Amino acid sequence: NANGAWQAGFIPHLQAAGHKSVESGLNLHQALSSKLKAFILHYLDPEYDFDNAVQAQNACQDAEFVVAVTPFKTKSLLECADVLLPMAIFSETSGTFINVDKKWQSFEGVATPFESARPAWKIYRVLANLSHCEGFDYVSSDEILAELKNVESTTVSKEKTFILPKEFNSKLRDELWRVGSTALYSVDMLTRHA
Repeated sequence: NANGAWQAGFIPHLQAAGHKSVESGLNLHQALSSKLKAFILHYLDPEYDFDNAVQAQNACQDAEFVVAVTPFKTKSLLECADVLLPMAIFSETSGTFINVDKKWQSFEGVATPFESARPAWKIYRVLANLSHCEGFDYVSSDEILAELKNVESTTVSKEKTFILPKEFNSKLRDELWRVGSTALYSVDMLTRHA
């Protein structure tokens, strides 16, 4: 969820708990425009989940390697991804959402993941271990939750910067932006396939 992504530092300009990142990563537009060699698509379908589907599909097709971590096999993913890693959907795994009031709401999986699907955190743990990245030795989602809660409890609230990057804020003021509505049953991959 969006609040959880901010809390975990899963955005280009922040680290966990809202700490400013020393080095800022690329935002989505920059990544799709940068001719990157590789992409990891997490629960995304280039045809439906980007505001510019053609740009997303072209960026994926131009990349040397694309991995899709996804619960569904779709035509556009088969066209642009080199590897599809089957991900369990939310009801098949445990985890935590952070709601708009910043309340942490944990849940347990109520169904067994389909065939070889795995929770996303397990997929990323294995990818990180194969890539010799440190700090990905989790054995349960509870360990990830405890680490994030520890970061939250040691954070001074003045250090939090839950704001948009400056370049994005200035663009909002200087340009006309189209805010299109999304059809009720097209909001995400799971809903589209329900």
